[in-house]
Amino acid sequence: HLLQELRMLSVTLDQNMERLLSQGVSAEAKDENGNPALALAAEGGHLDALKLLHKHGANLDAADSIGGTALMNAVINGRADCAETLLEWGAEVDEVIVIPQVSTSAGMLPIEFALSAGNWAMSTLLVEHKTRLTKVTVSGLLELCVDIGDKAFERALQQAAVEVSAREQAELDSALKAQTLKDNTLKTCWE
Repeated sequence: HLLQELRMLSVTLDQNMERLLSQGVSAEAKDENGNPALALAAEGGHLDALKLLHKHGANLDAADSIGGTALMNAVINGRADCAETLLEWGAEVDEVIVIPQVSTSAGMLPIEFALSAGNWAMSTLLVEHKTRLTKVTVSGLLELCVDIGDKAFERALQQAAVEVSAREQAELDSALKAQTLKDNTLKTCWE
């Protein structure tokens, strides 16, 4: 009986949201703390509300009060259905969020939150949507692969680890080259 009442309440809420949006309330509306409706819907796992807000033009990557988007809220709260829907719509898969209580000053990617929670389904979803992998994320994914026994994904990640190492080395080489060029330019200016 309670489940039936909850379903009826959900339908009523969706109808009220549709009515409000149709009457001109912005899909970009934020609560008193600056959190966009789309981010709150994703956080709570309200897929129908997410769809309504998207239908009415809500910005997929609008930031909440601490800089997270709807996708990040879905990932942090384990809302795979919302995360998958947002990714299919084109939400930014590699946003970085800094949460002082949880992360370093450099921030964390959605894949890092999924890994820290041990959420295999969310982690693989993000990888399938081309999240940027780092040595740390590949290492974490490999650990989960071994725990779960997914040999095919493990082999793919081992290849990704080689590619990540090569990319990170190329980025480091490029940064060092740029710094050397800058140093040489400054040296020439002072001579």
